[in-house]
Amino acid sequence: MARNKIIKPDVMLKEDSIALQYAPEEVLQELVNDNLSLRIIPVDEDKDVKLEVINSAGVKKGMLSEYIEKIINPEDIMEVDGTSEDVPVETIPEVEENTLEEIIQENIPEKVEDVSEDTVDIEEVKEVEIESETIKEETKETTEFKTGDKITLSFLTHLYNTCVARKPITNVVGTYYIWNSDNYNGRIRICENLTFEKVIGWINVSEIR
Repeated sequence: MARNKIIKPDVMLKEDSIALQYAPEEVLQELVNDNLSLRIIPVDEDKDVKLEVINSAGVKKGMLSEYIEKIINPEDIMEVDGTSEDVPVETIPEVEENTLEEIIQENIPEKVEDVSEDTVDIEEVKEVEIESETIKEETKETTEFKTGDKITLSFLTHLYNTCVARKPITNVVGTYYIWNSDNYNGRIRICENLTFEKVIGWINVSEIR
């Protein structure tokens, strides 16, 4: 098993630092401002790690996850012009990778009473209403983007939890990466970094400028 690794403030924000894989840049900037380092501790041979925040004397000040929640938590109260105001921050819910067939199956009643002798053919079900959103068949299209491409969203862009959802779950802006180049219904999946560990949702290809 690898030994503990210390990431000093002077290299915290360099692109080759492992720190960028685990924390947003604004969190790392706060650590740098406070002259705090990161201690990366291997947990097992599957490359799982935990990250501790330490001071210049090597004393543990807390876990990196605690600092991320403290700095980015949407319920935090920020000081504005000397007064405290609640500042809402949109959060991105986790996306469940359910297929269209699974969504249809989950929303078909287990028992249907007073039905005619003819059985219901699932293949004939074209639309399923789920929370006022219409789920339609997926249509794969071609796209100019490749997996891993870096994109910059200069304007607020709709983010959807599926490729067929009508209503967006939030809006995003900034730098992201193409998680997979598959284009369904004019949408592709994006992630926040090149580790490709977590898909944050789908965006319209037409909104990438």
